[in-house]
Amino acid sequence: MPDTSEHRKEYLLNYKKTNYKRVPLDISHDKYDEIKAMSDKKGMSVNGYIKNAIDIQLKKDNKS
Repeated sequence: MPDTSEHRKEYLLNYKKTNYKRVPLDISHDKYDEIKAMSDKKGMSVNGYIKNAIDIQLKKDNKS
């Protein structure tokens, strides 16, 4: 029987596989630097900043 930490890792991996979809994103270094600077300014991670930008755009598109 796996120890608790191994069991938790396995559980989280299975949870992510079931509930999330990864979206690879290739951007230029310059664009990344721009996103990184803005995300730092707002106190967010790059990942969080991109997700927030997507949420904002989806809300705008759904109002149309």
